[in-house]
Amino acid sequence: MPKVTLKNKTGLIDVTNMISEITWSGSKSEIARKMELSFLYSLHDVHAPKIYPNIGDVMFLYADNGDELFKIFEKMCKEDDYEMSSEIVVGLKEIFNERANLHMQNFSNGRFVRNLYENMVMNHARRVMCIVDPTLNQLRLFEKEDVPTRNTL
Repeated sequence: MPKVTLKNKTGLIDVTNMISEITWSGSKSEIARKMELSFLYSLHDVHAPKIYPNIGDVMFLYADNGDELFKIFEKMCKEDDYEMSSEIVVGLKEIFNERANLHMQNFSNGRFVRNLYENMVMNHARRVMCIVDPTLNQLRLFEKEDVPTRNTL
């Protein structure tokens, strides 16, 4: 199943793990097409997250591969003014491709990207706090040491 996000008034919400089935009706040549979503949770379940797509909300479906995961990671870096050194880009893409191809049950790609990013931010902070008078570039740049080892992912 592709990664599914909902963009509404509150922001972008990853609903991939809440959907069990997606059904398309119609073709590209038709003016109106229909997309039906089957949710894993009952609308009456008080413990389930409440997601109510409204008219005007946008659903995004992404290919479930490492390229999309890397784009999510890049976006997170950009939003927080981080940059990646050229030497870690290839390694991160390999990590994301491996994870995307595992197709583990109950695996949340978005959560994996978020956790990896947060681990890198913490590793980066630990590394730069030891630098006396760090430059702006040092404060913004993820280096190889900031990437968690594969056995800790």
